[in-house]
Amino acid sequence: MRAAWSRRTEQELLHAYFLEELSPEGRALIGELVVEKVGPIARYLETFTREQGVVIATIPVRGFEIDASVKDQRLPVMWGYLVLASQGIGFIPGGTDDGAGDALAIGLGAIKRGANIVGLPSESAVPLPLLADLEPAAMWLPRAAFDEVLWGPDFGEVVRAGQRLCCLEPTDDAEDIVIDWATAHGIELIGLDASPLLR
Repeated sequence: MRAAWSRRTEQELLHAYFLEELSPEGRALIGELVVEKVGPIARYLETFTREQGVVIATIPVRGFEIDASVKDQRLPVMWGYLVLASQGIGFIPGGTDDGAGDALAIGLGAIKRGANIVGLPSESAVPLPLLADLEPAAMWLPRAAFDEVLWGPDFGEVVRAGQRLCCLEPTDDAEDIVIDWATAHGIELIGLDASPLLR
């Protein structure tokens, strides 16, 4: 088993270690291989944890679309969690909005394995910058990557130089949370009214 796993790339080993369900023996073996590739795991995670900063809030969303310029590929419309952090904004996928086979089920695994991404303590935390590297449907935008956030009761958008990076539909009333986060971190926030078509 070790010989087979040792032929995997660093990215494949990290994906398996942080996001896949493994037996205790498999986790130990892959953990050894990860340490050989990147050094001590806690030290490896430090950079990603600093980049993310403190998780301020998570907001359940649906209708989440990521622009192809952010992920270099076209992704389906998803549901999951928008994550507001002190150093940026991210998304953890839960599945596709149409539920077609839910090829994004790994997002649920990411939530379970990296529970503190959604505000719960976990020894196996996966900081969002690393999660976005390992899971194509996850997103991380550091603060310098976007200019403003548009937010209303039925629509949200993250924008850079007039270009939409992602858009979403909040499923909870989170306006006060978003206002507090934006104010505390110097993020330009533009309030939107409810869409007249949805009233």
